[in-house]
Amino acid sequence: MANVKVEVLDAVVDGHGEGETIEIDERSAKHLESIGYVRVKNDAPDGTGEKASSAAKKPASKKRTTKK
Repeated sequence: MANVKVEVLDAVVDGHGEGETIEIDERSAKHLESIGYVRVKNDAPDGTGEKASSAAKKPASKKRTTKK
């Protein structure tokens, strides 16, 4: 599982206080964010702070048979 960067809000997480940025595993980050202890920081290459989305996926094409 990948680690993600989070900003500690009004709490103490793993000995780190409010305003600090720490790196924790993704599962813990989701849980702590849901209860309001941290905010996930997404590092995007464009600098907007949002994750870059991948291209839309095309549906699989149907296999075609040739008539003889």
